[in-house]
Amino acid sequence: MHHHHFSKQNRIKKGNLEPMIIHALANRPMTGYDIIQFIEKTSHGLWKPSPGSIYPTLQLLVEKDQATVQEEGSKKIYSLTDTGQALVRQESHNPYSNVRDKHHYPELRNLVHSIATTTKSLAITANPQAIQQITTILEETLQTLQELQTLDDHDQSDKDQDDEGQGDSNEV
Repeated sequence: MHHHHFSKQNRIKKGNLEPMIIHALANRPMTGYDIIQFIEKTSHGLWKPSPGSIYPTLQLLVEKDQATVQEEGSKKIYSLTDTGQALVRQESHNPYSNVRDKHHYPELRNLVHSIATTTKSLAITANPQAIQQITTILEETLQTLQELQTLDDHDQSDKDQDDEGQGDSNEV
């Protein structure tokens, strides 16, 4: 399979969620919701992890004794343990540094913005036939992107099992 050499670079890998959460909690104790907001802000809006990926990862960090959880009323507040803090110190690079290096992201964001703007103005002026055409184009595009995402997710779970620690050796 050769689809993953580009999709892998265009998306932050699932395995990177742990360092991101640790990076977030290094600032202060937070709820899962706070962490999602923090990651979204720190990644310049490029990545907003879902609760479905944040909470299992937090649970994993708690099991690995890198984080602890305290219940305050209905809220769960997560904070780093000494082990977690030590990881922050040894994790010399910011988990987002690879995001900033990706110079094609602004182009991607501009493109998405242009599509949205053009679609909005067409929605006002276009006839029903054109609207139907636009809808079809956008639905097909979305489906294609979601398929790429699914392929990428499968890739990651395969990779996580067989090449611990050398995941980036093929990216020169």
